[in-house]
Amino acid sequence: MARDYYYAGGEKIPIARDIEHVAIDLSHEVPDALRSAWLRVKEIAQRLPGNVGLARVADVPAALEQTLEEAGALHPVYRHDGTTLVVLPEVRVEADATQRRALLAAIDQGTIPASVEHAEGEQIVLRPGSGKSALAVANLVHERLHPRMAQARFMRIVPHLRTQR
Repeated sequence: MARDYYYAGGEKIPIARDIEHVAIDLSHEVPDALRSAWLRVKEIAQRLPGNVGLARVADVPAALEQTLEEAGALHPVYRHDGTTLVVLPEVRVEADATQRRALLAAIDQGTIPASVEHAEGEQIVLRPGSGKSALAVANLVHERLHPRMAQARFMRIVPHLRTQR
C-alpha cells in the first residue's frame, strides 16, 4: 500500500491517514432526507476554524458521508508527529515564470485537475475538487514542475502542552 505524503522544503514527509476521523465543511447543505442526521453530526463535531468540523467516521451515517463526499464537503484527516492534519481543498504554489506557464498550461489541458483561484506574481492558489484531491494535486505539481513550493493547505491541530507544577 502506498504511503501518503506531502513535500516540505523539498523533502517528502510521510503522513498516516486517520481512518477514525473526517473533517467536514459545516456550511454545506444536505437534502431534507438527511437533515436530522446532518444536524446531529454538526452538533457533536469538534468545531475548528473556517466552519470545519472534526467528526468520528462512526458518527457519520453512510448516506450522509456519500452525499458530503460527492459535494466535496469531506476533507481527509492525517497524523504526523502527534499533530492532526486536515487537508483543505486548496493548493498553494510558489513558482517562477517558466513553472507558472507550465502549470497554467497543464491545468488548461486537464492534466492537473484544479482551477486557478488566484494568481499574482509567483504565488498561485489552486482549487481542486476536494481536500482529498488537494494532496494529490500538490504532490503532482511538485513532482512534475519542481516549484519552490506546492503544498495542500493544511489545518494543523496540535496537542495542548501540559505545564509541570
